[in-house]
Amino acid sequence: MTRTTNNWSLFGLDLTGAGRHLSLGFKQLLYDYSSPLLKKFDAPIRVFQGDASTLFRADRPFEKSSEQPNLCAVVLPSQAVLLKTISLPSKSEDLIDSAMAMEIALSSPFAESETRATWRVVSRSKAVIDVVLAITARQFIEGALTRFDADGPTGESGQPEVWALSSDGIPLVFEGFGNEARKRAYHQLLGKTVAVIMTAWIAVMLSLWVLAGVTKIRAERLDAELVAVRSQSEVPAQQREQLQLERARLDVVEAAIAERPHYRYWLTISPHPHRMWFILIR
Repeated sequence: MTRTTNNWSLFGLDLTGAGRHLSLGFKQLLYDYSSPLLKKFDAPIRVFQGDASTLFRADRPFEKSSEQPNLCAVVLPSQAVLLKTISLPSKSEDLIDSAMAMEIALSSPFAESETRATWRVVSRSKAVIDVVLAITARQFIEGALTRFDADGPTGESGQPEVWALSSDGIPLVFEGFGNEARKRAYHQLLGKTVAVIMTAWIAVMLSLWVLAGVTKIRAERLDAELVAVRSQSEVPAQQREQLQLERARLDVVEAAIAERPHYRYWLTISPHPHRMWFILIR
């Protein structure tokens, strides 16, 4: 019996799905419907549905804006799109591409070469995720784009995005039809923001480094001055000790004179130092 080994195991942990989980987390951070980055940095877009138009931002209606968007999207008619809501276990979200490919193959009423589909996770819970699947045919997309080019407003730049709206009004964007321009604008604004944050962080770190260097230099200078002051104070300290010693000797002499106040005797005594100290001790 052959025993297989897992080469993606580290300390007993199975890392075979680590790459999928990392990719899923990155997509959720950037493109999820509830992503704070998408709400903050997504570019506004003018969405046309029939004769009406609405301003969207972060895939939500956005009425207040001081800028005119240069991006646009066209919404497919509801009768041209097959919408389906699917509930999947939340633990299998990293395999959603494979699950949706199987669901499209089973649910599409169109030929495989004509089928165009997209999906989006619209809600999450601890156990279940809800995914809205939109299926249409290539001819419906081409027809909507042709009508938009013929009857749409002038002044819109680039190819419009192609959308389908869920029953809750959440956009489902068909890939490959102009959506790269909005992604590019989103990535550029996000990249500029990250660059500004990194520049500010580097500036703060450099400032702290310079401050630490200046503080270190000042501390070394103060240490050197302290050593110099200590070395200079040793001479006065030695002189003070010498003065104290001489004062003690003088006190001894004064005490001896006070006990024997015979000044004429002291003046006529031999000045020999050894004899002098012998007499004083007596």
